[in-house]
Amino acid sequence: MHDYKFHTLSPRDFEYLSNDLVGAKLKVDVRSFATGRDKGIDGWLIDKNQLTVVQSKHWENTKNSVLISRLRNDELPKIKKLKPKRYILSVSNDLTVDQVKQLINDFKPYLKEDDLLDRGKINKLISENPSIEANHYKLWFSSTNILNEMINSDLHNQTQFELEEIKKSIKTYVRTSNYYSSKNKLDQNNCIIITGAPGVGKTTLSRVLVHELIVEEEKRNKSNYEFIYIDCINDFNRAYKSKLKQIFLFDDFLGRNYLSEVRNSDDRKLKEIIDRIRKSANKKLILTSRVSILNQAKNISDDYDSSTFISNEELIDVSDLSRIEKAKILSSYFFNTMSTIKETGECTIEIEDFTNQDFYLKIIDHRNYNPRLIEHILNKDNFNASEHTSFKNFSLAALNNPSKVWEKPIKNNLNDIQREILYSVIFTKERTNQEKIYDLTLKNNNIKSQEFFDSLKVMNESFISISIDSNNCNRYIKLLNPSIADFLIPKLINESPSELASLIVSMGSLLDIYTLPNNMELKREKNKYINKHLFFKKLVENLKDKIKFDKETITLSIYALKNANSEKNNCSESLLLDKIIENTSTITQYKQISEILEITKKFKHSKEFDFEKLSKEHLDLLDDHGELADFSFFYNSNTTDWHLDKEIEYKAIEYWSSNLEEKLKSEISSVDFINDDIIDHYNQFDEVDEESVTEEIYDEVEKIVLDICNEYDINIHEDGILSCFDIDSYSESLIDEILNTLENTVKHEIDENQGTLGLEFEDEDEDIDDEDSEDDEIRNLFY
Repeated sequence: MHDYKFHTLSPRDFEYLSNDLVGAKLKVDVRSFATGRDKGIDGWLIDKNQLTVVQSKHWENTKNSVLISRLRNDELPKIKKLKPKRYILSVSNDLTVDQVKQLINDFKPYLKEDDLLDRGKINKLISENPSIEANHYKLWFSSTNILNEMINSDLHNQTQFELEEIKKSIKTYVRTSNYYSSKNKLDQNNCIIITGAPGVGKTTLSRVLVHELIVEEEKRNKSNYEFIYIDCINDFNRAYKSKLKQIFLFDDFLGRNYLSEVRNSDDRKLKEIIDRIRKSANKKLILTSRVSILNQAKNISDDYDSSTFISNEELIDVSDLSRIEKAKILSSYFFNTMSTIKETGECTIEIEDFTNQDFYLKIIDHRNYNPRLIEHILNKDNFNASEHTSFKNFSLAALNNPSKVWEKPIKNNLNDIQREILYSVIFTKERTNQEKIYDLTLKNNNIKSQEFFDSLKVMNESFISISIDSNNCNRYIKLLNPSIADFLIPKLINESPSELASLIVSMGSLLDIYTLPNNMELKREKNKYINKHLFFKKLVENLKDKIKFDKETITLSIYALKNANSEKNNCSESLLLDKIIENTSTITQYKQISEILEITKKFKHSKEFDFEKLSKEHLDLLDDHGELADFSFFYNSNTTDWHLDKEIEYKAIEYWSSNLEEKLKSEISSVDFINDDIIDHYNQFDEVDEESVTEEIYDEVEKIVLDICNEYDINIHEDGILSCFDIDSYSESLIDEILNTLENTVKHEIDENQGTLGLEFEDEDEDIDDEDSEDDEIRNLFY
């Protein structure tokens, strides 16, 4: 039997669950009753003109003694007035035998023992009604300890943090048509790229998909998935284990602000990973990206515009949501907020704020309706920080001008130190060690330690989120809401370009270069255009005075000069370029060589840039296929001296001699070679025709190796690569896999795609009575 504790359910969710379970128990339809109109009834049914009342109480962290007292004092008078034929009470607490007897005695003659459902009885009913369990998906998380166990140890901290975010997301999540289409695509392709505008729910949907995949596997009693949250391609390579079932979540994989070039050839690497995952039988990959940034990437890179990406995309568009779906999302956030307000006793938002004059209809029908904006509106701290005294006025102001929702709180509620901390956080990586922010803040300001920690208290859960690494007891800071960066970065560069340049330079290794704005994001309005050039001018001036030129400074300097105005007599730019050339020994990315070469054509420089020497030195650092291929093409496009050709060729052959088998595994699977002839032969002889299959494998391997050779701009012969590779051993291994695949699929006819949870998921939308209008159904969600 299940042992749900219902922590992930709001009181409203628990009410719907109870009504469904009572309906299943009595084999009737229990109608949810509008709380504001029913004098306390949560559900009701009428059979032979006799009223049965269902009442549900889900008061988390409430002692049984308090629960019984409140039921006796608040609910019993209402029941006596209604005089129902039958009264069914559902509570999420565990009740003792004596407490059950006490409640039955208090509610005599209305309440019978069989009609008092506590946590134990409710769990028994859930076990007996799996279809109800499937529909109430928020239940699942509360009992799934397996999630904590299936975290990749190598990337434990960032995955653990993401798991905490999943727990938060599931409480308010509402399944919509977006969920079902995304789930189907993920089931079919093993990979999905969730795209959409900011705030539409991409990250939340990705977290829910991770959660439900893991739970589904647990309920099938099969080996479970290992969950890995990654924030770069290298994380994937570190965590990938060919024989283990794994789910990878790569949220916002193109970054908050995408630079004008694809970074570090990640486009090609990611394409290879996606193709590999799609052919895998035990891997899932979920990526998210803002649709505008992904479109930019497609314009820059053919790999992002390939069928690999397009076929896995799933666009999340708020305009595709029905009014009912929008209302359910709003209702979920609203009742979760009301539950929090009841627990804290801070009545900043009242039910009447939503119900008077059907105000919720104005919200769901507003042209700027957006789940992230709904979350902002229903955060009581945001309302308290605003200049509005009316919750309705605050909500409408946010809806009418969503880009301004952070302006007043940042301006009115933060002092200079707090704002500087916030500015620092928006230019760091998604999650940053608190100690590093502390060091930066104290270095830039003459303040005491306590002022820093007091500032964090003010900002926590209103602008930033602070989490603790349970293993090392380190604290980490991240933005509470990504839209803060959306608002602040353009505002800072357009209103405070000089101050912004100074802050960025002072951040050093704390700066995430990919958070910086690029030309595509700065409108060419006259004042903004001037401020953009002022920003880059100040950035160059600050950088040229730096004494230490580490790899972070080199990267930032290249960014500054690439975007700086190429005017005559650019003294600062020339001095900075000279410093870059002096410190090229710190370069660790081959791409920066090409960037420096282009900058030398743009600005004067007194230091000699030895492109040939630097290229040869950098060649020794290359240990990746994509880097080798791109370096070869770039080098041969920028020089007439071909003496590095052979060195590039030797380096490529050296790389593929140790990595070719991994490449082949990602391109070739046993299923690719199984056809009707092989199946017939296997059914007759319990073996495969090794000679014909081996010949096919050889042909396929040679095609892939030829494709590899064609990627380089020099004459690499496929024989050179194949001579370093034991193709006979590889062929034998693949034939063994083919035999194993045939044994599983042909003899046992296992259908891995059969159902989910062994259950049929029912559509959440209940049938609407003919006489009820759509607005009436929406109204019932808010009473």
